[in-house]
Amino acid sequence: MSVHGMRIILALRRTSSVLRQIPKYNNLWLSPEEQLRYAAFTSSTRRQHFLGGRFLARQAIGHMHGGEWSDYFLTSPEGGAPRLIAREERAGLEKLSISISHTDGWVACAVSFQPVGVDIQSREKRRDILGLSQLIECNLAKEADQSVINLNRVFYAQWGLREAWFKQSDCAINEAGTPRFAIGKNAHEKFNGLVSDIENSTLVVFPARADAIEMTRDSFHVQNWAHWHQIADQIGRPT
Repeated sequence: MSVHGMRIILALRRTSSVLRQIPKYNNLWLSPEEQLRYAAFTSSTRRQHFLGGRFLARQAIGHMHGGEWSDYFLTSPEGGAPRLIAREERAGLEKLSISISHTDGWVACAVSFQPVGVDIQSREKRRDILGLSQLIECNLAKEADQSVINLNRVFYAQWGLREAWFKQSDCAINEAGTPRFAIGKNAHEKFNGLVSDIENSTLVVFPARADAIEMTRDSFHVQNWAHWHQIADQIGRPT
């Protein structure tokens, strides 16, 4: 897999901002499959996250291909990434890779013609990061800077890269080892990921380089991408 020539459309917005744009009186902009899945959610928060992600995905596709966000319909498979339901005039768009993620207060979507995964994690959630880091073979004890701030950033970078790797991979979670990652010195390495601190959250896109990213018009502006690369000869076990 190569990221050279990759074009990634990235949308990142506050959930509240996205919800204000969504039609409030009907969900006819959702495909029939999406409407069924939406109706199955019992949590209002889960419904908001679902709507926000689906709306943002349409905005990202519109940025790539043109037209209004409401021109596009998506599948809604259980446990899998959505796919575009392409009409005849948009043949080929069904091959788009669409990845959606959300966390407290944020929703993100990445779209590309090559496999791509996006993940955003709140660093303010109460978690046993030392225990969880062992599950993903992220040895925080080796960090020179043992401050809580640094350990949080390293853990969530590793966790997010792992999640983004799963999202862009065709491998089943229980059939393939998960790679480990390290901060990359070379921005043009083959298996690069991008990590950025977004206020109190961590945003990850994998695989990607900064020059492949195009932000949608209304997106939160991302600065200071850090490049992380996959350690090809050290494979951890999935959890």
